[in-house]
Amino acid sequence: MVAFGPYVLLQTLGEGEFGKVKLGVHTEYGVEVAIKLIRRGSLEDEVRASKVEREIDVLKVCHYLDFKLTSSL
Repeated sequence: MVAFGPYVLLQTLGEGEFGKVKLGVHTEYGVEVAIKLIRRGSLEDEVRASKVEREIDVLKVCHYLDFKLTSSL
């Protein structure tokens, strides 16, 4: 098992253009999350870096919407 901050990384959930997505479990709370690991050299050109930035922006909105939806139930 590999630690990544407060998470333990488990199996690979998928692979993409920039790296892998692993299942992470918070060591204290047991919450499962998907953690995207991006290869260092994969962001060297501006087009690829902007794709990742766009994905981060979308995920922030999704997280916000999920939080709003969950907290209103």
